[in-house]
Amino acid sequence: MNLPSRLRTGQRTVIAALKPRKEALVEGKIVAITYPSEEGVLQLRAHLKDHTGTLIVAWPGRRDIPGVRVGARLIVEGTLSQSEHLMWSPHYQVLATEEI
Repeated sequence: MNLPSRLRTGQRTVIAALKPRKEALVEGKIVAITYPSEEGVLQLRAHLKDHTGTLIVAWPGRRDIPGVRVGARLIVEGTLSQSEHLMWSPHYQVLATEEI
């Protein structure tokens, strides 16, 4: 697999150690996908879980992203929101997918 160097060699942060408004590189497995419609804005939200907790990763304006589905393992890089365990529009790489 040919990952961008920052995703391949970057220091991973466990979800429990994430800090609001700080950049982080997180690896986990998607355990759920939701499509909330807040104020009519379309968005895909993936619930990414590691051994310490769950992070919601959101892509506004997207209903589908190839490879992003329940069971997929991802690395995401972005800034955690200030008020909740939520990361908006992160850079990402699908690592593998488990058959469900």
